[in-house]
Amino acid sequence: MRAFIAVDIPKDISSAIAKAVSDCGLSVKPIPLENMHITLEFLGNIGSLEVTRVISVLDAVRSKPFLVSLEHAHTFGTRGNIAVIDVVDGRDELIALQGLLRAGLSWIKDLDNRAYVPHLSIARGNAKDLETLADSINTNGIIDNTKANGFYVTSIMLKDSVLKAPHAEYRTIFEKRLAL
Repeated sequence: MRAFIAVDIPKDISSAIAKAVSDCGLSVKPIPLENMHITLEFLGNIGSLEVTRVISVLDAVRSKPFLVSLEHAHTFGTRGNIAVIDVVDGRDELIALQGLLRAGLSWIKDLDNRAYVPHLSIARGNAKDLETLADSINTNGIIDNTKANGFYVTSIMLKDSVLKAPHAEYRTIFEKRLAL
């Protein structure tokens, strides 16, 4: 299974962002509403024995729920081919949580060892259209409501990613509720 650990985005926030992306009139490929999430760790292809070990690591996580807010859309990636929105409030908590996961999952060979940058991917495409999209989102106040209201991260999920056309389908394998 192709797996990752993530935080889901509440439907009201993902719906507003998905609508802004689909209404932009640009040649971009929106991240489907049901696939919007903040990745904590991409695990790659793992087998059923590894899934059991990952669940044990998730079960051992001790963290209380925390507030997350999103602010500032921009392009990301070496070619600028992904539009993202940064996590502002909750950034330190997500980085700490990801650090715990990375330490517990160090036995997985192909973990990405780059510095973790919490963000929400919202679209893919060519850099010029994505920059225009990001500017539009920033100037039209799309993110203002998410910044003002934010949302609480109350659980983290182990997900399976099945690659299909026109986009991947995600399935939750295990949910770890956050509580001290």
